[in-house]
Order: sequence, then C-alpha cells, then structure tokens
Amino acid sequence: MHEHVEIPWSQLLIPQFFNFALFLVALIYILRKPLKEHFSGRLAQFESHRKKAEQTKAEAERKHYDVEVQLRQLDQNAQKSVTEAEAEAEVLRTKIVREAHDAAKRAGEDVEALAAFEFQRALATLRTQIVNTSVIEAEGSLMKKMDTPIKSRLNDEFTRKLQAAK
Repeated sequence: MHEHVEIPWSQLLIPQFFNFALFLVALIYILRKPLKEHFSGRLAQFESHRKKAEQTKAEAERKHYDVEVQLRQLDQNAQKSVTEAEAEAEVLRTKIVREAHDAAKRAGEDVEALAAFEFQRALATLRTQIVNTSVIEAEGSLMKKMDTPIKSRLNDEFTRKLQAAK
C-alpha cells in the first residue's frame, strides 16, 4: 500500500532559505542607494504637499472667517436697514396723514369761504333785483297816478331847467 515518505527538510528548504537570504542581501545592497533617493524624494514631495495643504487650509479658514464676519455684518445691516425703513415708513405715514388732514381742513375752509362768497353774491344780486323791480314798480305806479297835466308841467320845468343850465 502506501509507504510513509518523509520530506527531507534539511536538504531542500535550508539551501532555498540560504539562497533567498543571499538574494535579498544582494538586492538590498544594489537597490539601497536608488531606493534611498526615491524615498527621500517622495518624503520631500510629501512634505511640500503637506506644507502646501496646511497653507491652503489656513487660507481657507481665514476666508471662511472673513465670510462669516461679512455675513454677520450683512445680517446686522439688514436688521438696521429694516428698522430704519420701518421708522422712515412711520414718519412718512404720519406726514401723509397730517398733510391729508391739513388738505381736508383747507378744503373745508375753502368751501366755507366759497359758500360765504356765493351767499354774499346771491344776496347782492337779489338786492339789485329787488331795487330794480321796486324802481320799475314805483315808476309804473307813479305813471298811473300822475295825470297828463302834471306830466306836462314836470316836462316843461325839466326843459326850462335844462335851458337855464346851458
């Protein structure tokens, strides 16, 4: 059947480990300087990127702070502007109401003055009409009451006075 076979560790693995270790030592010796230069270059590049990132972060934080300050100022200015606008609106409203009240008062006074003027004019017109009507009625009444001899005597006297005045 099967035979039990043992692996010869000392003959296979030890020489392979020795060869591998020798290969690693030779590889490290040969690549030591280029690897050192490569990694030191990478380290310098990393450091420059880190410094640049720190500067960018610091500038971004400063800009962020500036923006926050500006936002706070804008908020304060907005509140101040709203308060000022409300105060100006109240002053303007009061002024408009006062001007409207004054205009209404002046209009009332003007209407009263116009009504008084129109009343006086109508009264004067009525007086004139009454006087004219009275004169016409008086003349008519006198003409009816006067007879012809009185009229002719008055006309003669009037004519004499006119001739004497000339």
